[in-house]
Amino acid sequence: LLALTLVERMRAAGIRAQVRELFEQPVLSAFADALAQAQAAALARAESGGNAGEGAGEGTYGEIAIPPNDIPDGCTHITPDMLPLVQLTQAEIDSVAGQTPGGMANVQDVYPLAPLQEGMLFHHQLQQEGDAYVTPTLLSFDTRERLERFVTSLNEVVVRHDILRTAVLWEGLSKPVQVVNRTARVELAWADFSETEKALPAGAEDDALARLTRLTDPAHHRLDVRKAPMLHLVAVEDPSPRVPSGSILSGDFAHAGSDVQDASAQGDVATRGRWLLSVSLHHLISDHTTLERIVHEIGLLQQGRSSELPPVVPFRNFVAQAILGADEAAHEAFFRDMLGDIEETTAPFGLLDVQGDGSTVEEIRHLLPADLSSSIRQVARAQGVSAASVFHLAWAMVLSATSGQSSPVFGTVLFGRMGGGEGADNAMGMFINTLPVRIDVDRASVQQTLERTHRTLTALLRHEHASLVLAQRCSSVAAGAPLFTSMLNYRYIGQTGTDTVPSWEGMTVLGGTERTNFPVTLSVDDLGSGFALDSQVDGQIGAQRVIDGMLQALSVITTRLAARDATPLCALQWLPAAEENRLASWGLREHHPLPAQSIHRLFEEQVARHPDAVALTMEDVSLTYRVLNERANRLAHRLMQKGVRAETRVGIAVERSVEMIVGLLAILKAGGAYVPLDPDYPPSRMAHIMADSGMQLLLTQDKLLAEPGDNGMPALQTVLFEDPSIALERSDNPGIVTHPGNLAYVLYTSGSTGVPKGVQVTHGNVTRLLERTQPWFHFGAEDVWTQFHSFAFDFSVWEIFGALCSGGRLVMVPYWVSRTPDAFLALLQKERVTVLNQTPSAFGNLIPLVVAHGSAGALRTVIFGGEALDPQRLADWMDAFGDQVPALVNMYGITETTVHVTYRPIVQVDTATHRSPMGRAIADLGLYVLDGALNRVPVGVVGELYVTGDGLARGYQHRADLTAERFVADPFDAAGGRMYRTGDLVRWTPDGQLEYVGRADHQVKIRGFRIELGEIEAQLLRQPEVREALVMARPSDGGSRLVAYVSLKQGLSVGQPGEPVEERSLVPERQAVSAASEQPAEHPAIQTSERVSDTLQDAALLLRQRLDEVLPAHMVPAAIVVMDALPLNANGKVVRNALPDPAFAASDAYAAPEGETEEALAQLWQTLLNQPRVGRHDNFFELGGHSLLAVTLVSRIQQTMQVHVEVKDIFLHPTVTELASVCVPAAGQAAQTQALDDIEQFISGLLN
Repeated sequence: LLALTLVERMRAAGIRAQVRELFEQPVLSAFADALAQAQAAALARAESGGNAGEGAGEGTYGEIAIPPNDIPDGCTHITPDMLPLVQLTQAEIDSVAGQTPGGMANVQDVYPLAPLQEGMLFHHQLQQEGDAYVTPTLLSFDTRERLERFVTSLNEVVVRHDILRTAVLWEGLSKPVQVVNRTARVELAWADFSETEKALPAGAEDDALARLTRLTDPAHHRLDVRKAPMLHLVAVEDPSPRVPSGSILSGDFAHAGSDVQDASAQGDVATRGRWLLSVSLHHLISDHTTLERIVHEIGLLQQGRSSELPPVVPFRNFVAQAILGADEAAHEAFFRDMLGDIEETTAPFGLLDVQGDGSTVEEIRHLLPADLSSSIRQVARAQGVSAASVFHLAWAMVLSATSGQSSPVFGTVLFGRMGGGEGADNAMGMFINTLPVRIDVDRASVQQTLERTHRTLTALLRHEHASLVLAQRCSSVAAGAPLFTSMLNYRYIGQTGTDTVPSWEGMTVLGGTERTNFPVTLSVDDLGSGFALDSQVDGQIGAQRVIDGMLQALSVITTRLAARDATPLCALQWLPAAEENRLASWGLREHHPLPAQSIHRLFEEQVARHPDAVALTMEDVSLTYRVLNERANRLAHRLMQKGVRAETRVGIAVERSVEMIVGLLAILKAGGAYVPLDPDYPPSRMAHIMADSGMQLLLTQDKLLAEPGDNGMPALQTVLFEDPSIALERSDNPGIVTHPGNLAYVLYTSGSTGVPKGVQVTHGNVTRLLERTQPWFHFGAEDVWTQFHSFAFDFSVWEIFGALCSGGRLVMVPYWVSRTPDAFLALLQKERVTVLNQTPSAFGNLIPLVVAHGSAGALRTVIFGGEALDPQRLADWMDAFGDQVPALVNMYGITETTVHVTYRPIVQVDTATHRSPMGRAIADLGLYVLDGALNRVPVGVVGELYVTGDGLARGYQHRADLTAERFVADPFDAAGGRMYRTGDLVRWTPDGQLEYVGRADHQVKIRGFRIELGEIEAQLLRQPEVREALVMARPSDGGSRLVAYVSLKQGLSVGQPGEPVEERSLVPERQAVSAASEQPAEHPAIQTSERVSDTLQDAALLLRQRLDEVLPAHMVPAAIVVMDALPLNANGKVVRNALPDPAFAASDAYAAPEGETEEALAQLWQTLLNQPRVGRHDNFFELGGHSLLAVTLVSRIQQTMQVHVEVKDIFLHPTVTELASVCVPAAGQAAQTQALDDIEQFISGLLN
């Protein structure tokens, strides 16, 4: 504001300058040099015949000649040529006049909305009950006469300024406009509480202030912005008030009237009678500076000093400057450079709703300590930057930590008056604008980042009138999603001047409310010497947490700058100490010695206890513990004869059978480590595992034995289960001594390089898992388990050894039964299974059958693992059986941390949400939730999960590089321990439990199998026809499915490699999705033209067939979408949000609108979105629509179709056919409203 005042005074002295030039050159001599150069350039242009004023804005803004208002006084017939700032037809002008009291004679001017006004109007139309942009302020007067004098002065101010006599109209118009009324008066209404007294809390009948606050609460109270002035006054007498002590003012009016007495100094005491006034003003016509000007002018008027009032500057001047003086190309280039590679919304604490009305926010105001305020000003001065730059950097640090993003984007409020033209410093209106700013929290130092922040903010000044919609369009964030959900408002709260203080005697500002549609807003009030923070945050997070974070971030910045610390900004920990300690305690592990016994020794202990108990069942075959042990011992002795000893890798390829369990136990008893080879694996994958693991011997069945050399199979020493001589071996336990650190198995999981990787797990890893979880489950000899999963999936380790090492019975599930829910349920009932381990997706297939059966049988515990759990999918189960018997338990885990990491019983209340609860860690495991710099993230914020403790595997087979990358040093362990980087995104809940969010990389779990998408992409890229390939997991029926997106090399189709075809034959008319190949049992046929469908469907199917030959079934994509090209952002990265869902791709063929309503809507969309044609299934936002265009669309629909539709309908029904279904004829809407009124009156009569 001071900068603007300086420039205005320079202008008066004949020196032209722009405010931004002062920000760019804040040193006096440099500023003078810049002005001299600018003047010389202007003279040179004038001498060459150009305009001396050209170039003043360097392609962004320059002073323009404001087109005059051509509506003469007394005009009663306005024509289009009288409105130079807006294009309206005569019919639209007549509509404006019809909506204005007094008609055309009362229309002084008509012009468009400024950029931020458009956004506010959108939210006004979107909200139904309240309005986030109504700002109420409560005033108290000692006499009624003083109150009425205030109202009189306010009306005089309204007469002076056109913006205070402005209404916003859109009905019947092609685009919203603001209409200045020649006359408009603020009426004083006296509150009538007769209708609200019944809703008052007990004992509050005499509390006039509370009743007035409730009556004018913007969460429920709206202003009709179609009527001027957008300013409502409601008064009431308060005969016996009590004024609370310690209240802190908030809201723009409270700050604007900073010379006015405030209630906080008066104490909680009874006072004599007073008169209360609620002033509700809409943000469409005011900003903070406008309120300061209103307060100042009222003060002058009340003292009879009207001659000192400043000249009036119409708001139309600003609108003309913002619209006509802007260079859209320059705006777009600036924001595309800043935001082009931003693909994801910056959402602190995961808060994404930017369509709220502010009713759910919690507000806290905090005055910064004097020493911190002083430090901020000192470092700003030393670095040659503004204090605002320091606060913007601190806010970026908070957002980076609370959103998990290293390049946070947030809205910053720009003053708006710097390029607003002459006299903008004294003008009234809505000048401010909210625009995005990006601040990278990277490896630069605090000093470097602060300087960069100042340069960014200075550059942003050149674009202060750009629209937020334009800025968002320049990012790679998906259409319809917000670019940011938080805002920083840095504002100078100066004194209004002591010369008007006497006019405010007898008046007190009791408080005010200021809200936005954002869930997180921080206002920084620069008080001249100190600073105050005003935090408005969604109540579920809490405003105090944001205040605490800002204080810590500011402290870190000032301390590091003072110490000239060059530590990278991203490495700095800013969490408040209390939260840091709380997070550390939640993730703390207990230290226990590893169990001395090996896995097979635990089994042998059960043999000694229960030799004749049944240990294993496979269909009609059962083995007792004694028999199973003896068979395993005989095989173990044979393996030892073949050279198996500690650390020897032994491959085992066997179908589900008794032999599988015998073989696993035998390998362990011989001292070796088993390497499972699922017979369903493609031969090439099996060959790789054999070679990579270094296995020296293969244990298999005769029917599975392959000839050496077939499909690259290495020549290995082989032992067959069918060998009759094994029965002649000794049956006693081998005397091999196995230590906890010896290898137990090597299990291969998907690898990002295109080949699987082997995870080495020790005996101690497994035995401590069994021991540490036993207090939760109390497994025993009475339990019956199933081995449902492949022995190549680590869930089987828990199933097999959980049963056999606790004395239970293990039931082998034949493969066909595991894939047939009916048969599996029959097996559970027949075998009286008590412990069931399932992936959530598999259990989801079982739920309807068990519920229909009406009994959970003998089940006492169901344990989920292998993939994320969505508790809502358990709702039917919970309704039928509750959450006690059987108990449902979610256990998150990964192969590298030995099956399970956390434990969380699922209760019925969990089914009310999609959140995936993980619970707390097994006692000997530690958990950290960290950001990219290995700093702890706050409670509720998403970070990557790291695991420490005794469950960590040894590492990866023959992959020292990958082991070093994933098993990293624990920065919080002084003893030098390791931690495993899981790649899973989680967050802490307020009660110290974990919640699963997703994957940090693009690794996924499908049906319990962990899949590196890069392995599938690598196989696709090996196909000679494929140019680009990307694979991702998409939601499908409560689970996930793999979808591959490919583009083909020019001139090639898939089929006979190298056979050329016309490339254009692969491109559909809309240059979008060409085809999708779906698994026939799950997905509908492709709906494209016959020729395109046949060509591309065949291409996708052939690619799937090739993947079938080299990948396991669970890694073959359910759909392959062939595209002309994958969508790329400015940095050449694929924009994943722009990839179509196969269901959309399959129906992407153009479908013509049907019926008059659809045809009319499609025509409007074509015009508004500049599309050559629009089909009935086209999505408004996917075609380029946004929130402001939605407002325009609603206006045009109501204007041209005479139907009732609201802005929210565009969001809820974004396709042509969906929107057509909710379009109600205007007459019908009126009839519906009248019918509802009649019904309400009838019901009210019955109740009375």
